[in-house]
Amino acid sequence: MTLAVRGVLSDRSSQLKPASAIQHMDSPSISKPRQFQPAHSFPKTPKPPVRFNLDKLSKLSGWEKVELFRDFVKNHMPLEALAVYERLRVNNIIHQLTYQDHHAMFHLLLANPVVNREPIGEIVGYMIQRNMKPSESFWMSYIHCCSHKWRDMEHTMWAFNQMLDNNIKVSTVTWNDVLNMHAYNQKDLQMLMEGVKIWERMDSQEVAAQPDLETYLCVMDLYGRLARVTDAEGIYQRALNELSDLVHRSRQLTAVSDRQKKKLMAVKVERDMAVRLLNGMLGVYAHSGHVAKGLKLANAILQHGVMNDVDMTSQSTAQSLYSLLLKLCVQSKDLSSALKYMDDAKRRGVRVDAVMVGRLVHVHGFSGDLQGAKQVFDAALTQLQLDKQGNRWQDLHTAYLQAIVVSGDISSANKWFFGEYQQAFPKEKRLLRMVYNLMIEANRDIGNNDVADKIACEMQAAYRVEIPKTVCHKAGTDI
Repeated sequence: MTLAVRGVLSDRSSQLKPASAIQHMDSPSISKPRQFQPAHSFPKTPKPPVRFNLDKLSKLSGWEKVELFRDFVKNHMPLEALAVYERLRVNNIIHQLTYQDHHAMFHLLLANPVVNREPIGEIVGYMIQRNMKPSESFWMSYIHCCSHKWRDMEHTMWAFNQMLDNNIKVSTVTWNDVLNMHAYNQKDLQMLMEGVKIWERMDSQEVAAQPDLETYLCVMDLYGRLARVTDAEGIYQRALNELSDLVHRSRQLTAVSDRQKKKLMAVKVERDMAVRLLNGMLGVYAHSGHVAKGLKLANAILQHGVMNDVDMTSQSTAQSLYSLLLKLCVQSKDLSSALKYMDDAKRRGVRVDAVMVGRLVHVHGFSGDLQGAKQVFDAALTQLQLDKQGNRWQDLHTAYLQAIVVSGDISSANKWFFGEYQQAFPKEKRLLRMVYNLMIEANRDIGNNDVADKIACEMQAAYRVEIPKTVCHKAGTDI
């Protein structure tokens, strides 16, 4: 019995035709009649591979529902498959579905994990309840979904522990997903320390895992957030040694081939990963305040020629490098070096983004060069064509506000904060909490408590933080 209605075309071309008709069709002197084309033709909507009125599900037997479910899954129709799956669950006949049915449904729903989050969780939970023992690839996909799509630490660790408890081999990719999840919330020290413990377990002889360069990048980030600079430097050196070994093996493989394209690709991968590792180490130095070490390392590698051919490095990697260098310049209040790095980036063909420009604007303030900061700021607004609703637009305006504050001209900072700065954003967009704190602290430092109280009350309204009532009462007057 066929559950789904499918279009069946009868093949009439196999029927014998009269000889006269065949001769008539083959005759070059007689043209075929022109087909009528409507003045307004619309593309036909493709019919679904499986058609069934779901309102009639109740008329099907249990076995028929199962077969219909399999048809929907096979033809990649998640909404319809979910409807039948729910009916099977309600009718208490879901046990007729096999492990393969659940596995296929799981991967079908993963195509849209945000929308299908709840049913994905139900399927995984049911499989564990029925002791179906999901495979390594199943857990690998689920953990990747939890860590990258949902950012859900609880379910990431639950699935990870399921693999460990059932002695399922954990791939390097899955280890990396778990480590990245711990590094995601960069201000949670407890989470960062737990991430280090997971790395130590991964790196132990008992586990015998095989960390790759992505692993080292994540571990460097964990150590950097915990200000364990020496440990991060050890991982960086270890990663460089492994990269050197990989490049050596790659060159041996491409040496037997005459294809120049393969050799260029190997060099590109080497250069890009070398710069990514450098970025990771610079991030450690920037976070821990070791500015001199960071600039010394970067200058040595740049002089070695790692960025001589920017085509050998992806734009995102190159942008991250110069953005980190400019961040170090902000920390060291070094405008001349910042200008040098920005010029170097432009000369090498690196696309300048809002983050790089924002840091260049910020560092101008330390030298008191507000005119230069304004010129860079105005040029960026014109050239970068940023979305006024986006975060980069807000970040760039915040950088100019920071430049005014660090220059010491708090009066101008207040004027710009209450004027152009707040007018630059939609009314429904909240200002950054960091901006409120910056302006409150700047005004309190010079004894301008009335303005500080006014800003504090605006912050209370935006973030519902506790501010003494007397403060907001005093700040009710205009500045």
